[in-house]
Amino acid sequence: MNILAHIQAVAIQFISYRGDITQLAKFVAASMVTDAPSLDEIVHYLRKESTQRELAAYEVALWRNTIGDWSLVSLATPPTLEQMRYRLDTFPVSNTQCRWCLQDAKRMADIELIAEIDLHGLPVHRSRYHRQCAKPWQYMRTQVARAGVITNEQ
Repeated sequence: MNILAHIQAVAIQFISYRGDITQLAKFVAASMVTDAPSLDEIVHYLRKESTQRELAAYEVALWRNTIGDWSLVSLATPPTLEQMRYRLDTFPVSNTQCRWCLQDAKRMADIELIAEIDLHGLPVHRSRYHRQCAKPWQYMRTQVARAGVITNEQ
């Protein structure tokens, strides 16, 4: 039984979850069906810093935000360049939302989110993301840029 794989399955199902860790543990337990440990054990496992580091190998981020909620986010990038371009070209409704997971930081946006920086070192207008969401966002941006360069050279 690999609990990390079940946490990943929950992250993929929700794409972006923000809420109570006990509720998150219930979703993980439901994913595990009959082999699930107790909720207290799952909550304890989710709270461990080592678990949060291990989840990176599963393209999942888990952290506690400044308000006290827990965030579970799938860091898997879209499979095609067209989907990546769409994500890059679509801005969130609010400028306090993360561009990757779309979670709204509200009044804590200046604390929780970092500004995206373009190639010239200038902030990209209305583009901010969580530190945990930076890697897939930048990977996606790089892949689309490379595809544009290759297409233009041919």
